[in-house]
Amino acid sequence: LAQAFILQRDPGSALQYLDRVLKLDPGDTIALTMTAHATVLNGSPQKAREYLDRIKTPNNPIVLSVKANSFFAEGNYAEALRYIDTVLTIDPDDYVAKSFKAMVLRASGDLPAAEAILQELIAQRPDDDVVICNLVRVFLARGDRRAAMQLLIARTQKPPIHFLTLALFTKCFPRNSDIWTTMRTALGQAIITKAK
Repeated sequence: LAQAFILQRDPGSALQYLDRVLKLDPGDTIALTMTAHATVLNGSPQKAREYLDRIKTPNNPIVLSVKANSFFAEGNYAEALRYIDTVLTIDPDDYVAKSFKAMVLRASGDLPAAEAILQELIAQRPDDDVVICNLVRVFLARGDRRAAMQLLIARTQKPPIHFLTLALFTKCFPRNSDIWTTMRTALGQAIITKAK
């Protein structure tokens, strides 16, 4: 139930439910981890780490990832990278951890390092819209609008398309651009495909 509240972006309700769970079992690792995650979403990353510090297995990759996210939410990119690097030491092939690391690197201004990771991830999963959006943001941050547009155009050829990709698409292309015809066609195909 708490996970459903988190997915609905209702961390307050998740925290109310998890508070009852933790009263029954104050050491429940899953409840503590979910409470920390909901607490970050609720805007209290430092308090989230207090929950994570109560967990008996501090080198658990999920715990480390939530800790990394709590530091990222505060803008403490060095600490976020330290924790996510620990996750990648445990599992060097962790796709989600690599994606998160690229996001932190992008936010911290290390665009070449972020791009290298994102290019590697796109080679593994070429339709991953979250990774594509992060790479588009890297291109835009370094002033390479052409590369951003090319990546978005290529992505529109393979529906379905994630809403983040659509949002970046609108940022890159003026409304009167010919590419909007291509986008409307791609969206129409995605809707037709989904309806079948």
